[in-house]
Amino acid sequence: MMCSNFQKACYPFEEVAIDEMVIGFKGRFGPLQYNPSKPEKHHIQNYGLCDSSTGYVINLITYYGSDPSYSDSSNSITSHAVKIFDTLLQPLESGHHIFADRYYTSTDLLEYLTQKRFYYTGTVNLARKNFPAELKKQKLRHRETQFYKCVGNIGALCVAWQDKKAKKPCIMVSTKSTNRIINVQQKRSVVEKPEMVHDYNMMMNGCDRADQIKSMNIRNCTN
Repeated sequence: MMCSNFQKACYPFEEVAIDEMVIGFKGRFGPLQYNPSKPEKHHIQNYGLCDSSTGYVINLITYYGSDPSYSDSSNSITSHAVKIFDTLLQPLESGHHIFADRYYTSTDLLEYLTQKRFYYTGTVNLARKNFPAELKKQKLRHRETQFYKCVGNIGALCVAWQDKKAKKPCIMVSTKSTNRIINVQQKRSVVEKPEMVHDYNMMMNGCDRADQIKSMNIRNCTN
């Protein structure tokens, strides 16, 4: 009911983000989770779909243990990540550009989204299958970039980019971004980086913004 009202009130822009969202809770609830590393240590875990620009929540799945509340259309799907996406994307029309982290990224997900006519950009877990083997052997110099074509007929592009402070290269894949390099203004200098990396950094914060807004004091919101 709540998500249905969210969807009636607002339709998102082209870029949306999918990520884990937590709701602090200390009462009695079966699937309540505890993670001392999170600000809200006792919490209910959700998977959220948010507008990247505003942080507006479009859809949520509450985690009830081993069997979240997936949509009926996902019964024949075996991939956990694809089931999450299939359920969260129900209220959206095709054509949106989705951003998510490496927890979800796989070639199965890329194929599913391509069939549904969605675009995807996300970080990559190199332990996953069917990504270019060269990505695992990368030893890049400071701010060096390498592009690779993803395995299969997905039409996806992979990038490895070495940031100044990171020990390992940043690895990403996208079915929409190109191999364009852009200039990005940072605190004291202009830095060259792949447009794919810049777009991800800008658009992935939708769910984080929603978490920040829900944590605000109501008095501060209304003053």
